[in-house]
Amino acid sequence: LDAAFQMRARLLQAQRGIYASVTQFVAESPVKAYVIDLDLHRGRAEALLSTFALHAVRAETLSEDLTVGGHTYRAGRAAVLNLNQPQARLLRSAMERRTQFPDTGFYDVSAWTLPLAFNVRYAELDRAPRSAPGLPLRAPEAVAEASVAYVFPWGDVTTPRLVNQLARQGLHMRLMTRAFAAGGRRFAPGQVVIPVAMQKVAPAELLQIMRRSAAAGLEVTSINTSLTNISRPNAPIEGVDLGSPTAHVMQAPRVAVVSGSTQTSNAVGEAWHTLSWRWGLETTLLDSVATADLSRYNVIVLTGSLGAVPSALASAPAAGISATAPVTNASLDALRVWIERGGVLVTTGTGTDWAAASPPSRPPMLRPGTTPTPVGPMKPAPAPFRGRFCRPTLTSRTPSRWGLTPCSRCCGAATRSTPLRPVKW
Repeated sequence: LDAAFQMRARLLQAQRGIYASVTQFVAESPVKAYVIDLDLHRGRAEALLSTFALHAVRAETLSEDLTVGGHTYRAGRAAVLNLNQPQARLLRSAMERRTQFPDTGFYDVSAWTLPLAFNVRYAELDRAPRSAPGLPLRAPEAVAEASVAYVFPWGDVTTPRLVNQLARQGLHMRLMTRAFAAGGRRFAPGQVVIPVAMQKVAPAELLQIMRRSAAAGLEVTSINTSLTNISRPNAPIEGVDLGSPTAHVMQAPRVAVVSGSTQTSNAVGEAWHTLSWRWGLETTLLDSVATADLSRYNVIVLTGSLGAVPSALASAPAAGISATAPVTNASLDALRVWIERGGVLVTTGTGTDWAAASPPSRPPMLRPGTTPTPVGPMKPAPAPFRGRFCRPTLTSRTPSRWGLTPCSRCCGAATRSTPLRPVKW
């Protein structure tokens, strides 16, 4: 503070010079504007633009169709970030994709490219296109009243929050784990089906709920038949039916995040922020598993730990816990019983390492008079490695694949069905 006070005149002069030289900076820049597609990952794009808005970066609506790199950005369906504005330097620094640096001594934030971090489709432009002030409002097509069910994909970043809101309203929902076809359309795995029947609300009220959800970002399709073919004469049945036992009944999650002195604050904070702030889930932090009433929750999240054992599962009190404290039988048994009763344990980071080393599950119960079948020795776990998967093969039945689309600026790792291959950096 003292240094800032002593140098206040120089700092203010430097800040003034930054804004006074914007015109020259824009004239010398080869990039004059950026365009962001709002059709793909609308929620992600809006989150990126909201981040820019916090820093007084102005975004406008594209007024002309624009084709760049083989992709057409449609008028009224894309946002334009014109470099000719006071925050030009901030905008270019956040949007540019720099892969070479004259100096190897740089901070970790030096190489961050926000559109890649938000996974949006964008392009650099050498001229500023025609644009109109403000951003386009969501204009979903009208949702027709359905006689059987409403269907929407698990896709956009806003989907978890909206699904949670629907669950809080008491709607009965099913998650389709297999592909199916109905009403003349094919649907990939990962669709959420809301039947019109078996609801606590009247069909007319359900229709209004779905229309509000569509306005908020869900891609809702109305289904008026339970037939699982493509509406062709003598067409074969394609996929499962809407009442298939492979579909999972969705419940409103009651989430707890394991905290404690050995949990990394960044990992716990990231999970808590995502679940509570972004998705709107009521989330509780658990300092102890053995003494907590786990029946209040149906999901427990265990993130990375500084020690070999999370303190919430250790025998000592949370305050002053040792990173190597042993896991108590009470805490482990409580977690096992909770899982056997239907609880879902989600692990990340070193939390996964602990769960793999001390699996909190018991062998399945055997009927009286039966003997267990030998399964042979367990295969050793593969050695951990650092890096990234490029161009993996993901089947449509993989839950982590649902809702993903090809990366717009990298290797298309989300959906490419191609073998792993070397990638040049």
